[in-house]
Amino acid sequence: MAAIDEWRYKNVTATHPNYTSLELEYNIDSRSATITDNSPNNRDGTYFSQNTFSAFKGDSHFKEFSASVTKPNIDLYQGTYNLTISNDTLVDTTFYNPFIVNERTIYPKPGTVFSDSIGVVSTNYWPENNVLFNLNGGVLSTTPSSSTIQITPSNLSYFRRSASKLEIMSFVTPYGINLDLGNDGKAWYFDVTDFLPILNGPRRITLERGGQNQEEMDIQFFFIVGTPPRDIKQLDQIWQVTSTAYSSILNNSFFAPKTINLDTSARQFKIRSVITGHGQQ
Repeated sequence: MAAIDEWRYKNVTATHPNYTSLELEYNIDSRSATITDNSPNNRDGTYFSQNTFSAFKGDSHFKEFSASVTKPNIDLYQGTYNLTISNDTLVDTTFYNPFIVNERTIYPKPGTVFSDSIGVVSTNYWPENNVLFNLNGGVLSTTPSSSTIQITPSNLSYFRRSASKLEIMSFVTPYGINLDLGNDGKAWYFDVTDFLPILNGPRRITLERGGQNQEEMDIQFFFIVGTPPRDIKQLDQIWQVTSTAYSSILNNSFFAPKTINLDTSARQFKIRSVITGHGQQ
């Protein structure tokens, strides 16, 4: 209690008895871009919005007042005076609020299922020109700011990623409105030999892109017994399963160029793609 009573009208300094326990102190009394931490932890902050300050009258201040035993020398006079009131005009310079410029960068995360991150690397406050106004709000004069900079925006390459999945097949069937496939239905047979590396063990298989809401399909996977023409050593997905317009594929604005490392022990390689009229995969 004694320390509180002694320091309640003072700014905290290193002489405070509990200064080492101070976690954070922001006075926020500066127009600079950085907010200084006065604690021993040096956790300085940065403004992310406009830092506007207001003036306080003397009787509103309550810290760092010091007592004095000196009395002012005051003389009081009494007499008869003629009072004259004269109108005067006070002209002052008004400072515009500064521009806040954030410089950002991309933190790439290749080889993961997470999208690239966008972070702020610097925040700058650039003042506008100092403008002198008259009482009617008109501009009397303009003084260029001493801090000038030329900013040239540029494009940042950003890649969005999600958990990968492989599309085994994609086909378009007639819509299921009044569709009758007969008593025996309809069967499709696909060669899934190339997908052998990912079909081992428990797997989750989904029917998507609207097909799950149409007619029921009887889909079976058959593995032919015998010696295959070649052993599948590795299966790599070049792009994740998604849909886009043909124009985006043609102008190379959607699928990013990728480098695939080939197995040096393999003798043959195959690229397999699936394109339908209901989305281009």
